Amino acid sequence: MVHHQIAFRKLSRTPAHRKALLRNMATQLLIHGRIKTTTAKAKELKRVADKLVKYAKKADKAYGRRLARSFLRTDEAVENLFVKYGPLYADRPGAYFALCSPAPSHTPVAPRCFPLWHPPLLSLNTRHARTNTH
Repeated sequence: MVHHQIAFRKLSRTPAHRKALLRNMATQLLIHGRIKTTTAKAKELKRVADKLVKYAKKADKAYGRRLARSFLRTDEAVENLFVKYGPLYADRPGAYFALCSPAPSHTPVAPRCFPLWHPPLLSLNTRHARTNTH
């Protein structure tokens, strides 16, 4: 059986609870830079946070700021998004996150991971060329 048109993970929550969960996680990720969560939640958070970074990269900053403020919980998170992460990823076309998994656990819990911000792409001018010392 092929599963077509599956838009997102339901995370065993009602739509309102799922939206509140993702809003809180996105706010905490923007404030702290790293959070610990389950892998399924992190994959959904990645989709949400990518949209938020795209808002910060748009040419019309006022419109993007209004959209971000309507989703995020605190003004601190909005400021971090537009002052810190928007300019940092201005030249990057996407893939702002990496999902870093800790060592496997032997306890019967859901797999955990840390959604982390990717480092920005280095321009060709700032890369150090390797030199052979032989």
